[in-house]
Amino acid sequence: MPDAIRWLRGWLGIDDGKHRAIHRKPIEPTMLSSEPVQSESDRKYLALAADVYRRNLSDDGRAYLAGLLNVSTGSLERLRVGWCPSQQMTTWPMLNADGDIVGIRTREIDKPNGERPKKSSVPGGLGGLFYDPIAMASIEHGERVWITEGASDTAAGLTLGLAAVGVPSASGACDMVASLGYRLRPCEWVIVGDNDKAGTEGVLKLRTELAIVAPVRVIYPPEGIKDLREWLGLGLSRQAIEREADASEQFKLEWTGGAV
Repeated sequence: MPDAIRWLRGWLGIDDGKHRAIHRKPIEPTMLSSEPVQSESDRKYLALAADVYRRNLSDDGRAYLAGLLNVSTGSLERLRVGWCPSQQMTTWPMLNADGDIVGIRTREIDKPNGERPKKSSVPGGLGGLFYDPIAMASIEHGERVWITEGASDTAAGLTLGLAAVGVPSASGACDMVASLGYRLRPCEWVIVGDNDKAGTEGVLKLRTELAIVAPVRVIYPPEGIKDLREWLGLGLSRQAIEREADASEQFKLEWTGGAV
């Protein structure tokens, strides 16, 4: 930085000239690559595909899936979960902060042997959030908003009656959650992390990003329980998770007025 300042002073002719760059080639501006942009046609296609997939999932199929995941059928309806026959996978729409479908996550049915289900995405989509846009648009300012990891954990949060928003991965879509927060103005966030290394590391990043919008609390399932959905399957109640959140430390940014 000191060398850069001296060089700039010389270039502008406001020092003794020792560092003047009159014989140097001017620095060309660097064009930064833009973020991925989704076309309007891609977005319309994804919205149509999500609707078709949702219609493919019958009431019986939804009830069967809810039983496998230990969540309510209502939570799957609110997330507009569907079925893709060609891939034999469930579909979970991903939304941006405005509630538009910007991607579709595909997920295998859970296997009895406990093997992790395969996950992918429909081509043309971007990463996004899992949430109920209608319910989220109607919550009052100052309500507590819960952040979960993954689509099925979002369904677990909705089953508990929480205002739940799911991120696609432990550290994914932080900016989208923050944008959603600026619109919702929650009194605080509660992040429900997964009990693994990726989950713990991702929570720290997410906590820092979201603290700009509102104070953040972080909770984890008890030892030996991987995530919120498993915790729900073992009997977790709304009252119990609220108590866990109330007992956790609140992380918030303090304005010091420039004092150190």
